[in-house]
Amino acid sequence: MSATIDLEIDTLIPIGELVKQRLGKRLSDGTKWRWRLKGVKAGGRFIKLECVKVGGVWHTTSEAFIRFIEAQTAAANAEDYPRSQLRKD
Repeated sequence: MSATIDLEIDTLIPIGELVKQRLGKRLSDGTKWRWRLKGVKAGGRFIKLECVKVGGVWHTTSEAFIRFIEAQTAAANAEDYPRSQLRKD
């Protein structure tokens, strides 16, 4: 993920609130921590959610969340098709 959060332009939303809006479920504190620090393993690498801490609360943006989900999906799709099957004989 090459893009980052721009504090002067982007609209910040608390991570838990954004997930509740987008996915309709509450996110555990452990999941928020993992997405932020460790990331989600996909395609042999860890993908982290971009976020910033404001007033003791971790925030992200809709755009950063979309990049996070898209990166996971792209990596998972690459896992589904091993390189050996993609080669032309």
